[in-house]
Amino acid sequence: MEIVFQAHYRRIGCTPAEAAKATLSRLESWGHIGPLPEKVALLPADGFIETGSRRWEIMTGPGRHSPEPVMLYDQENGVLIAGDQILPGGTPHLGATPEDPTATPARHYAACLDRLEEKVRPDALVLPGHGLPFRGLDHQIAQARAYMARRRGQISALCKSQPMGIRALAEAVFRSKIRGSLIFTVADILACVNQLSEEGLIALCDADGGLMALARPQK
Repeated sequence: MEIVFQAHYRRIGCTPAEAAKATLSRLESWGHIGPLPEKVALLPADGFIETGSRRWEIMTGPGRHSPEPVMLYDQENGVLIAGDQILPGGTPHLGATPEDPTATPARHYAACLDRLEEKVRPDALVLPGHGLPFRGLDHQIAQARAYMARRRGQISALCKSQPMGIRALAEAVFRSKIRGSLIFTVADILACVNQLSEEGLIALCDADGGLMALARPQK
């Protein structure tokens, strides 16, 4: 696995030292995850569970921040337990990892936002997995969509005149932030590039410098 991970990071433009460090960090992160339980009981999609006087609708994915994200919604009292699917002031990490380098998690997350907008009242109290509870779900959904659209626009503009590698794109987009969070920033950019490629807006090719992206001319 170590060889596979290092090859992935080298392919997307990381230096040998960066690839070794990113691989070590990725492998070490697995040690923070406990073993899976021997038995699990899957919650029924679009079903309900009751706790005391509250009746919670089970809202499962799509999301891709985690394999099977679950949110619980109490429509009568206007409360949404959102986990990491809705976070104040941002989006969950939506990256393409060495384990799944062709992933397009933002596409799945956009579908999740559409579903939330359709089913959850905008004045609901949202209990996120990080940060303080908040109201104003419609505003947060709009912010998340704007963030994803802005990232797409940045990448398309940077690739318009010349091919660029994933590592170089991350440097241009995130600037100094890349120093302390390389594995997250390159994963974010790779996922967005994958989606733009699927939509025919960017061409991907392997060259001497690794995986390169170039914006396709639009009619």
